[in-house]
Amino acid sequence: MLMLTGVTTALSVEALPAVTFRDAFGNPVQVAAPVRRIVVINGDAVEILCAIGAMDNIVGISSYTAKNPGPAGEMTGKTAVGSTMSPSIEKIIECRPDLVIAYEMWMSQKAFEAKLIPLGIPVARLYCYRIDHLDEEIRILGRLVSREDQAEAYIAYRNRIIDTVKQRTRHLQFKVRVYNESYAPYKTVSDGCGADLLLDLAGVENIAAGQPIPWPEATSEWLVEQNPDLIIKVASATFIKNGYGVVDVKAIDAFRNALIARPAWNRIKAVKNDRVHIMASEIWVGPRAPIGILYMAKWAYPEHFADMDPEAIHRQWLQQWHGKALKGIYVYP
Repeated sequence: MLMLTGVTTALSVEALPAVTFRDAFGNPVQVAAPVRRIVVINGDAVEILCAIGAMDNIVGISSYTAKNPGPAGEMTGKTAVGSTMSPSIEKIIECRPDLVIAYEMWMSQKAFEAKLIPLGIPVARLYCYRIDHLDEEIRILGRLVSREDQAEAYIAYRNRIIDTVKQRTRHLQFKVRVYNESYAPYKTVSDGCGADLLLDLAGVENIAAGQPIPWPEATSEWLVEQNPDLIIKVASATFIKNGYGVVDVKAIDAFRNALIARPAWNRIKAVKNDRVHIMASEIWVGPRAPIGILYMAKWAYPEHFADMDPEAIHRQWLQQWHGKALKGIYVYP
């Protein structure tokens, strides 16, 4: 569990307060706040920091974020330090950061922390994409950059959307049964992964819940047998370009047509009733997951969300927190 505390150093009268917290690995991290120079190779953390007004605190980013900043905005002046999975230690050091924020996955501590911490550069591994950790991590980021009020307002905004969905689906007698496919073909979600919680919050029944591993692989035969009411396929740039700034509807339409043309899928209720949707990863997990939850709930229970327009709410979100217009393809159709 991530824990946040504050202590005051007594090294000198000019010493800054130190923020101490435990990261996703449970490792204690201590850094003087406000943190003025941060290398952030966690793209979701970049979005959060920009949303709460701390873009100027970021001095380094991943190469992916440099090329695909999304609603976080223009990344001019930020040093690209390499890939999220294998950044350049040398480029990170050149940024003279007070803190480095990375994802909890991909890199070993031996390959990363062990090379930076001895140089006096603290490292924090954060999720920033798992909805069950986001409130606490947003608070940590807000405290690090002395923007606690903005962080709390951001949390409240996100949670209002989630709470509305929960209230409207709480007492439903029957739940819509959903097959949620992750990025790779036939890879779905089960108990033990954060994505399953998104389906719970949307008030639907995950047909893969209870499988023995978090990311099980389905088959067409099993899907025909399960016969879900609704299919939600998550798309990433690895398979099809979507999300912020993307305008090529033909490519996404072809991607969806290939999906529903899989062997035996014409026997699945969701396909027969044209209830197969594509969702961009940007709103499936990460800071804007509440938008994805609202889309899923509306697809499942349109009669209970007739007065709510997820696209309009997403537009307002981007304008309020990033000063950006909504552009791109996040869901289809």
